[in-house]
Amino acid sequence: MRASVWRRCGACASSFAHAARCSPRDAFLWAQDPPLTRAETTSGRLRGLLFGDPKRFMNDLVMQLELTAAYEDFLQASSKGVNVKPALAGFVSAAAAWQRQTGYQGRWVWPGLFEALEKLNSPEINSVLSLRLEHMPGGSLQLTDHGDLTTYLRDNEEFTTKLLSALQKTAARMP
Repeated sequence: MRASVWRRCGACASSFAHAARCSPRDAFLWAQDPPLTRAETTSGRLRGLLFGDPKRFMNDLVMQLELTAAYEDFLQASSKGVNVKPALAGFVSAAAAWQRQTGYQGRWVWPGLFEALEKLNSPEINSVLSLRLEHMPGGSLQLTDHGDLTTYLRDNEEFTTKLLSALQKTAARMP
């Protein structure tokens, strides 16, 4: 899903279909107060799936979509070889907000993430990524960087917070 799907344009005032009519430059983020989180929500038979708070559920859903859109924008900028700073900053902002919301600190394994981050050639990021499991031919797994499993499992417990810190430092240092 593209980030522009979750933006509302000040010029045309539409929210979902404007992506084809307006540029992201003319849009502002919709997430500050989306109608879905303002609306009165009631839960039905399956309310247990919402953990008793439908507004929190909707807010989490919006945050997940924003994070996914920012991630896709970063991957796209990285693959095109253009200035990635704006896309990286957007991704870091959305990821940090999601991490604060959930408290999740374990290892991220997202398609294309490590490859895009390695292109940045940042010492801080490279340090965080240096020890990881890689899939080998035949289906086996192997640790990179001649690490040991104990270190890998310990580092997994703080991976997200260490990576976010490295990403923030890298984005701040970019021209």
